Amino acid sequence: MSIFLDALHYSILSFVPTISLKPSTFPAWYTKELKELVFAKSRAHAKYKSSQLLSDYKLFSLLRTKFKFISKQCYRNFASRTESSLLRNPRYFWSFIRKNRSIPSIPSSVTLHGKQSTSHSDTANLFTTHFSSVFAQPSPISSQTLRSISHFSLPSNAHFLISDVYQCLCSLRNIKSIGPDGIFLSALKLGSIRPILKSGDPTDVTNYRPITILPHLSKLFETLVLNSIRPSLNHILIDEQHGFRPGRSTVTCNLSLHSYIFDSFRNKCQVDVIYIDFSKAFDRVDHNRLMSTLASIGIGEPLLS
Repeated sequence: MSIFLDALHYSILSFVPTISLKPSTFPAWYTKELKELVFAKSRAHAKYKSSQLLSDYKLFSLLRTKFKFISKQCYRNFASRTESSLLRNPRYFWSFIRKNRSIPSIPSSVTLHGKQSTSHSDTANLFTTHFSSVFAQPSPISSQTLRSISHFSLPSNAHFLISDVYQCLCSLRNIKSIGPDGIFLSALKLGSIRPILKSGDPTDVTNYRPITILPHLSKLFETLVLNSIRPSLNHILIDEQHGFRPGRSTVTCNLSLHSYIFDSFRNKCQVDVIYIDFSKAFDRVDHNRLMSTLASIGIGEPLLS
């Protein structure tokens, strides 16, 4: 891994041009015309302050009035385009909403079980304590592994071509967050944790969930392996499984349920539904038992490792 990273960094330093990007200080809705008007207004104001002539003041006043009118118009147009983009590009819409919220996403001071933070490092430590506490510790697996539930002809390796790698690279959007080192990490399992408020009091650390920002190399490798093994795994999943499957979602799940309910009502049958919500379900997955279960259904080495 270190050899690959060394080669990668050398290639970047040798062949990737370095450019400096200066973020714009103007709001997102400022058009080129409005920006030029800002500079013209500033020049007219400076000229009036220097000359104190009525003619210069009238010019400045005219530009100021024009700026206010066009600024409001640009903002309305921008807001309208943003609202209309909710269906086709919801990420862009919610990004605009988050940037224009009056309060920060994480308060300056948070609490965990009565302990209050007084600095940024205290806040980070409280989040670390909470996020690490919710994960279930892996249980020891005895020498007698889980008995084979039903052995399927499942893959023992993942195979992909250079063209597959290129296709995955092209599918990465530039909005994806980079790793802490700016490119990749030396270990693929390392990442940056970002707290996201789920609900409730934003000063209470227990109301947040962690989102891991992984390096691109880890995401790329994960996608390649998943695309390679998915055809073999897809046929053993029950048809009622809608989560994390391509072409399926909560919408398809609800459509199937509604169809079943309507058919039952039409046949004058009773329908009982039980909803279960597991608290922090993903955090409580026992990885040792998960690996043992995967081995019992036929996943082989070296893919299992």
